[in-house]
Amino acid sequence: MKFALRIVALVAFLLALAGPSSSLTYLKIWSFDPGVSSTYLGYYYCGGVDNVGDLNGDGINEVAAGSYNQRAVYVLSGSNGSRLATISGSVSYYGMCVSGGGDVDGDGTPDIAIGTYASSVFEVVSGKTFKVIHSVSGASYIGWSVAIIGDLDGDGCSEFVSSNSGGTSSSNVWVYDGSTGKVLYSLSLPSGTSGYYFGRQLGATGDVNKDGVPDFAAGAYQAYPSSGGSSSQGAVILISGSTMQPIHVGYGVSSEYLGMSVFKQAIGDVDGDGWLDFGGGSYQSTYSYSYEGVVKVFSGKNGSLISAHRGTTSSEYMGINVSGAGDLDGDGLPDVFSGGYQANSGQGVIRGYSPKNNSTVVSVAGETGSEYFGWGVAGMGDINGDGIGDLSGAAPYYSGSASQGGILRTYISPAPSGTIVIEGGIMATSSLDVTLYMTYKAGDPKATVTQMAVREAGGKWSSWMTVAATLAFTLSEGEGLKTVEVQFKDSAGLTSK
Repeated sequence: MKFALRIVALVAFLLALAGPSSSLTYLKIWSFDPGVSSTYLGYYYCGGVDNVGDLNGDGINEVAAGSYNQRAVYVLSGSNGSRLATISGSVSYYGMCVSGGGDVDGDGTPDIAIGTYASSVFEVVSGKTFKVIHSVSGASYIGWSVAIIGDLDGDGCSEFVSSNSGGTSSSNVWVYDGSTGKVLYSLSLPSGTSGYYFGRQLGATGDVNKDGVPDFAAGAYQAYPSSGGSSSQGAVILISGSTMQPIHVGYGVSSEYLGMSVFKQAIGDVDGDGWLDFGGGSYQSTYSYSYEGVVKVFSGKNGSLISAHRGTTSSEYMGINVSGAGDLDGDGLPDVFSGGYQANSGQGVIRGYSPKNNSTVVSVAGETGSEYFGWGVAGMGDINGDGIGDLSGAAPYYSGSASQGGILRTYISPAPSGTIVIEGGIMATSSLDVTLYMTYKAGDPKATVTQMAVREAGGKWSSWMTVAATLAFTLSEGEGLKTVEVQFKDSAGLTSK
């Protein structure tokens, strides 16, 4: 009688929770300082930092950070922070808004949309060559917010959107053809919603209504229900990519000004109901504290509020910019990031929130006073392959090698990891009693792997035991495929899954 064996190689990441806070910590792996005074890297209200996808083919997403004062966008390797390109513009405030996430020219590489202010022009730039694909001109202040939203017409080229919300309260949103750069649609606030500043920020959401066409979101921080409400409520409006009509409108409450920020790229299904969700934030929200700020996530299924995450003190300005985070707490559901640039007297903070549990999972603080860390924030996907979302954050007023040049820092979750094989890697055995062979390492160089637990797949985990390179183990009765799994725990309390 023979028993086939499956070998579990690299294990994923699981968080050990203790009370209201999480054991998740981040390890800074690189930082980028442009070294030029008054660069204000990542600064502006419309989002000067974004994950722009894997541009160099190494399997890790890159990040772009703009400098409106230098009229430049720096494209940086997600793995090590090396500069892949500096994209320079010739118009005022070039780089104040940066958006990635879609292939506009259909060459298989994600591209980058770059916004401006007061110049009536913006650009979409190739992520392969860093040359301009489309230079788009239009109404005054067009390019305040830009986003690449996905392929609406099935031609293999992602469409993109822009607004002029920064220059006029009676603003519009335009949808452009990815292949030609021509305007497809001009949108204003939908029927049933009144107010101003439509398109304050724009973002892709994925196909929320399941009609096979990507949708998108637009913030309008002085919008309110036409049937009654206050212009201080604000809204995040989910728009169908096929009909250009609203799918859902998520309103804020009085004095919230929701919609100052929206998630630039799809955040996923945060509550596990099978529908992609959407949302945004407001750094001006005053609810429990003056200007505490807020991040809200709404159901893609019915538009109801899933979660609200607020700043914890006055003048944190949480919600200045927001980003999808991936799974931070190991529950299999995506989470979200937001920055509060005035927290701790301007040192700033980025927090990761679980919408499903309406809780804070992680908090990353700035490093120097008045650097405004968290003004720019981008979820980077999983850089180190541990199953947990990683992070880039900008501090535009940081003074390092140059006065207020700013800095971009990138962090990973330092998960322990390892491998397991059975009987040295054999594929079959006639014995239920086997020896497991483990290798393991801590993700954080300051930590050590101290404990482990094992189980046969689908069974109950063993108690935690002292970590070892080998372990005697008894398989379950019966022929067939057997899978054995291992978890490792480090001295910081972090565990793999």
